[in-house]
Amino acid sequence: MVVAAGSPVDISELDPLTDAILWIRYPGEHGGNAVADVIFGDTNPSGHLPLTFVKTIDDLPPFDDYAMKGRTYKFLEKAPLYPFGFGRSYTEFSFNALSLSENKPIQDRAFTFSVEVENSGDTAGETVIQAYQSPVSREDKQAISSLKAFKRVHLGAKEKRNVELTIQAKDLYQINNEGQSVWPQGRYSLAVGDSLPSERSTELGAPAHQRQEIQF
Repeated sequence: MVVAAGSPVDISELDPLTDAILWIRYPGEHGGNAVADVIFGDTNPSGHLPLTFVKTIDDLPPFDDYAMKGRTYKFLEKAPLYPFGFGRSYTEFSFNALSLSENKPIQDRAFTFSVEVENSGDTAGETVIQAYQSPVSREDKQAISSLKAFKRVHLGAKEKRNVELTIQAKDLYQINNEGQSVWPQGRYSLAVGDSLPSERSTELGAPAHQRQEIQF
């Protein structure tokens, strides 16, 4: 199924009837050629969702409620239809050997890590490495997960590569209830893969994340 839409639409009734969905947004006058290239295998798709498809409109908070609870991938507690960051291709990727520069990030200093990415399929392709930070013990109004770094990589068939990413110090800061930017405190999990670290991503076929705990 091909979906041409600039934002999430309700396709929950169609989801069980299709094996794959190509979301093309508004691709312009050459969009038909691009879609044909994907459908006939001339191009290996590699897009990842920049937003969340909820299962039903009832999963969204009231329109006149501007609190963040239930909004965006950061605060949505219900399982979505398609999660933020999710995307598939005509090959399979896996992630291994996550290594951190340090398990206790130092304030105002960039934080680096590396992960082994493998294309185990017979087709060259691209994926987007995504790193999410999640509190081990979540407090009220705290984000469930926050995207901290990402990088697009191209791997040939059966290729394996160690890729390094950097999380800038400014991206580790959080906004408290008073609107102030503060350095985080406590224990967090860093999950690295190519989708949001959630049960729904796994159900849809996303590869397993590599995880390590960090202490602020």
